[in-house]
Order: sequence, then C-alpha cells, then structure tokens
Amino acid sequence: MSIQPTTQNDLFPETLLVSRSGEYIFTTSRKIAEHFGKQHKDVLKAIRKVVSDSPEEISRRNFAPRDYIDERGKKHPYFELTHDGFAFTVMGFTGEKAFAWKWKFIESFRAMEAELMDSQNTRRRSQ
Repeated sequence: MSIQPTTQNDLFPETLLVSRSGEYIFTTSRKIAEHFGKQHKDVLKAIRKVVSDSPEEISRRNFAPRDYIDERGKKHPYFELTHDGFAFTVMGFTGEKAFAWKWKFIESFRAMEAELMDSQNTRRRSQ
C-alpha cells in the first residue's frame, strides 16, 4: 500500500508550479525568488551551491540550467527544479516564509510516518 499525496502534504506550493510535462513537474529559480521574497541572484547562488555539493546524477536529474531573455533582449541564467531540487534548495533558506515551509515539511513528514506505522500495524494484525 502506498501513501497517496494529499493537498495537506503538498509542499510544492501551487504558486510555484510553472509547468507540467507528463510526470515532470517543475518550478524555476525565478518563481522561487518571487515566492520567498529573495533576490534571484541569491537563489541562483544557493542552487549552484547545492548542485556543486551534490552527486552529478542527482544534480542532473533535479536541476536544469536554462536562459531567458529579458525585456531589453539580454540573456540571463535561471534553473528549472524538480520537487526534490526545490525542497533541498529551500531547506537552506532563512526568513519567515522559509521557516514556515520547513515546519510544514516536518509536520507532513510526521503525518506520513504515522500513516506508514498505521499501515504496518494493520498488516501485522491481519496476518
């Protein structure tokens, strides 16, 4: 039996949902900066640190470097991040919104942990 995600356990805020391509759901460094009230250059710095400190396969799977063209025609870097890339990056953030997200993450983890324990106990009783 697997635990199905619920809106209560969804830690990838809809405001950060940029696109969905099949099962690939991602956000961008620009949306993260906007959501958490941070400068984009600081979010890029945090992401680059995570990427450089992570195994290459994990970085490649969760962080996609991209470029966008601003209104003046100038090219700028940004990243697309998976849910896991987003979560790992945000764990290093500080500030009111980041702290609220971290506590919500812990609460959701505990709720999922309790569901797993209940499921295991139910299975043991039925054997």
